[in-house]
Amino acid sequence: MPHKIELHRANDKYNIEVSRAVINGTVGERVFDFPIKSQVKLPDLKALFKEIDDNQKAIDKLKENYAGSQSEDETEFEATGA
Repeated sequence: MPHKIELHRANDKYNIEVSRAVINGTVGERVFDFPIKSQVKLPDLKALFKEIDDNQKAIDKLKENYAGSQSEDETEFEATGA
């Protein structure tokens, strides 16, 4: 099992050191949160996805007011014109 990992993202470098490993153990939800660098805090993803979903539902509701339907009637004539 690797115990040291060096991660490069753009100009940033992250040194990750595993201090404990458990096989098939329970894992808390926040364990995989990316570390906070300086004072910049990442948005709460659950709240962000809820806001996106609510926005999409509002857009879909607006589209209902502007959506229309199109129908075509086809008329066939016989050789006699009937």
